[in-house]
Amino acid sequence: MGNGAALRVAQGAVAAATDPPATGLFSAAALSLVGSDTIETMYINRVSADYFGLLGLEVLEGRGFTEAEARDSAAVVVLSQTAARRLMPRGSIVGSEVRLAPEVAELKVRGLQPFRTAQVIGVVSDATAGLVYTGRHVSIAYYPVDAQASGTRLLL
Repeated sequence: MGNGAALRVAQGAVAAATDPPATGLFSAAALSLVGSDTIETMYINRVSADYFGLLGLEVLEGRGFTEAEARDSAAVVVLSQTAARRLMPRGSIVGSEVRLAPEVAELKVRGLQPFRTAQVIGVVSDATAGLVYTGRHVSIAYYPVDAQASGTRLLL
């Protein structure tokens, strides 16, 4: 690029995550549907509002995060299709609440300590959780985070 031309990134072409794809395994936590005895261990990731669009993950049900939810780290969650099916094999999980298991010490480090329950607002297509060998059909719970929050990595 000559004459001092700046690199321009298209709006919506930047997202952030605490655990970007292909950088290693995501953190794991135990989640349960509020009112259910079933506990599922799944990967967790905190992602910005533009994460799903940037990675081409299709919103299959409900919606992704708003900028306000990401900025405020709201108590909402988007589940991968596999996570949704494991927690609720029949029917729609959108509108339900999930609970983080209380014994997971890493939650405070990941910024999830302020809340234990979150409302499911969406379901997205399955994705690889960190490394290719995990496969695509794994349970992932995505929580919102501001793209400029400490501990996030930008994705272009």
